[in-house]
Amino acid sequence: MPITLARAGADGPAIPPPARARFAAYARRVLAREGVRRADVSVVFADDAFLRALNARWRGIDRATDVLSFTYLDDGPEARRRALEGELVLSTARLAAQARRYRHSTGEELLRLVTHGLLHLCGHDHMKAGERKVMRAAEKVALREDALEPTRAAFESVARAALLP
Repeated sequence: MPITLARAGADGPAIPPPARARFAAYARRVLAREGVRRADVSVVFADDAFLRALNARWRGIDRATDVLSFTYLDDGPEARRRALEGELVLSTARLAAQARRYRHSTGEELLRLVTHGLLHLCGHDHMKAGERKVMRAAEKVALREDALEPTRAAFESVARAALLP
């Protein structure tokens, strides 16, 4: 299940291979919990202008946002070997600003945004109260894992690399 990291309009962030591997392993665990057995997901770091343009074009909302998810292929949760292809586009500016606002590290905010985006790729939403409850519960399970400490350190490395100019 390839999980790739890239930067919009530039070379991908220089992320140490162990951090990249832990990032991908975490993403695969979140997807596997949703029944995904084969995945091809790209995580793209971009600026607010890029996300604003995407948000305006695809959602009709003319403002920047923290993460957008684009599902290109999904066999659906009822598939025996669910396949999923998609892309997450994350705003590095929102990542840094929200980490400050919520008073946690950029790695912790990246972990939260990636989890949220991956669940969107799998079909979760939060527009209605019932949907929001299900999605928040799935986020809590993913973020509460016992083996998350090494993952948190990896996400700190990825966030540092993504925020470099």
